[in-house]
Amino acid sequence: MNTSRTPRVGYTMFNVLLYVAEHPSCTQQAAAIYAGPNGSQGYGARSVQRCLTAGLIEDDRSRGKRGYSLRLTEAGAAVPGVLPR
Repeated sequence: MNTSRTPRVGYTMFNVLLYVAEHPSCTQQAAAIYAGPNGSQGYGARSVQRCLTAGLIEDDRSRGKRGYSLRLTEAGAAVPGVLPR
């Protein structure tokens, strides 16, 4: 079984990846507001969590429980269209 394939990335998850790529060390809240439809933080937060679970982004919790920064992983950068080639 090949476990190294890229997970399915929908529109909102893709927006999370784009935001994190353009704003390294951004907060989860900022990425969620950007990705959610019409600034819906709750919907965007679920997409951020899906990206974290899929290993497309990672968090640095050195700022505390809520104020951590996000960055792309190699898997997130490999999603077509996230980074310019």
